Amino acid sequence: MTEKEIEAYFVRRVTTNGGKAYKFRSVTQRGVADRIACMPNGEAWFIELKKPGGRLSALQEVFAEEMNHTKQRYACLWSKEDVDEWFKRFD
Repeated sequence: MTEKEIEAYFVRRVTTNGGKAYKFRSVTQRGVADRIACMPNGEAWFIELKKPGGRLSALQEVFAEEMNHTKQRYACLWSKEDVDEWFKRFD
């Protein structure tokens, strides 16, 4: 399973559940999350998607720490199963 396939699966799940999954790219900062998921319950999440066995870069780890420090909703999902598990919070 590739990262691209996991990301496509995530976007489909968000969309079919009534949310939006925006591709997130920053011109001035590297290491930001892949997607911002705006969910129908009003929650916004920064989502990093990785393939199984992948790894976060040093800048991605810094971004994750910054999100935690500023109490933002952040998740790193490593597989379709992780995506499914993450979605259980919206059931």
